[in-house]
Amino acid sequence: MTVLRTDWMKKCEDKAVLLLEGNDDCNIIKKFRQDNNVRE
Repeated sequence: MTVLRTDWMKKCEDKAVLLLEGNDDCNIIKKFRQDNNVRE
């Protein structure tokens, strides 16, 4: 586990997406939320 992912997760206000580390941060998280119907 790294600390880096927590930084960009905080920026994107997301706590659930841990497996997308190293990818295009917020855009991928937004798409992940849409695909999985995650409420903000």
